[in-house]
Amino acid sequence: MSDSALPWLQSVETILQRAIADVTIEYETASLKDRAKVYMVLAKLRERRNTVNNAILDILQERIQVRPPSAETVARSKALTDALQLLVFTIDKYDAVLKLLSDLSVLITTTIMEPAHV
Repeated sequence: MSDSALPWLQSVETILQRAIADVTIEYETASLKDRAKVYMVLAKLRERRNTVNNAILDILQERIQVRPPSAETVARSKALTDALQLLVFTIDKYDAVLKLLSDLSVLITTTIMEPAHV
């Protein structure tokens, strides 16, 4: 089915929904003798509505297609991933240098503060 059928199917679904509501009220007020007949009509209407809803879903699902990423998107993603890995590596090295400088600072401070050995 094509997209052009979608508005028509939606209007049919709305009409069926209203008919189901009306027949439901009819069923609730029907005599016990007539309830079976009214229930059969209600079941047929629900069946038709489900058929229309399935057709609507089929049309909508045709619109949704998952496409693989383009080569450009893959290349950009790879470049960003590589840049991020380099950044993490650089930050790790920077942290190591800061730790080394901190340890060196502590060592220098404790050496200067120690009393001279005679």
